Amino acid sequence: MNSAPLVSIVIPAYNPRFFRAALISTFSQTYPNFEVIVCDDSRGDEIQAIFDSLQENTSIKLRYMRNAEHLGLSGNLNACLAEA
Repeated sequence: MNSAPLVSIVIPAYNPRFFRAALISTFSQTYPNFEVIVCDDSRGDEIQAIFDSLQENTSIKLRYMRNAEHLGLSGNLNACLAEA
């Protein structure tokens, strides 16, 4: 078991244009005990498709949440923080 505290990296996603780069950047973290939480506030399925394709190629703990309704920037960030 890892004795380092768990750190959550939250990504309040809305724009698929920048999402792939943001998620990939988390893969280079050197801290030994972290998770990545993605809260999807977009209107389409692109962010989920990117998440699914990248999740298959990593052993990093990733969690995906899709908001039931559009929350806006601060609401989506708050949803991510609540998940952490």
